[in-house]
Formats: sequence, C-alpha cells, structure tokens
Amino acid sequence: CTFLVISMQLGFAMIEVGSVREAHRMTVLAKNVMDSAMSCLVFAIATRENFWESSLVLDANKETMYSDLLYHWAFCATCVTICSGSMAERTHIIGYLTHAALMAGLIFPPVAEAVWGSG
Repeated sequence: CTFLVISMQLGFAMIEVGSVREAHRMTVLAKNVMDSAMSCLVFAIATRENFWESSLVLDANKETMYSDLLYHWAFCATCVTICSGSMAERTHIIGYLTHAALMAGLIFPPVAEAVWGSG
C-alpha cells in the first residue's frame, strides 16, 4: 500500500507538468523531488523526536515503528505534492520549500494523529 501511495506522486507530478508552460517543466519536477525530500526530513524529525508524541509511528514503549513511519510519510508527502500543483509557476523555491516544511511538520502530523491516531 505504501508503494501505491508513493506512486501517486508520479501521477501528480505528471498532471502538474502538463499544466505548466514548457519552460517550467524541469523546475516543477525538481520541486516535486525536493518536496518529497523536505517532507521526509521534516516529518521524520517532527514525529520521531516526540515533537508531537505521535501514536502514528510510536508503539506503546515509545519505540519508532519504521514501517508506520514510511507509511504515514507517504501520505504526508502526497499531501504536500498535491498542494504544489496550486503553486506551480507562482512561488520561488525558498517559499515553496518553506511551505513544504510547514505542511509536513506542523499541519499534517496533528491532523493525521486526530484522524488515524490511537487517542
């Protein structure tokens, strides 16, 4: 299931590339790769370092369950990638990566915890 969710990012990237001017296609693809990397880094830090005390990726002993971390990161990265389509050709890279970091670290973890968490 994680593979399928990560594969959705390729589809969103192709939709986004098809909706921008030809001169911006490589930039859009680079932003999609960078937002995956940024969301991975920020999501792992936010959930693993007990920033959110997330039951999504921690077991009862407060040990990280890496398979769940990868699974929930895939959804987090997909959410960030979906938002990138609305900002294509409109933002600079620094502003976009700031948005990706805020979404992956501050917005997605508490919302996912509220929906899928144990408490």
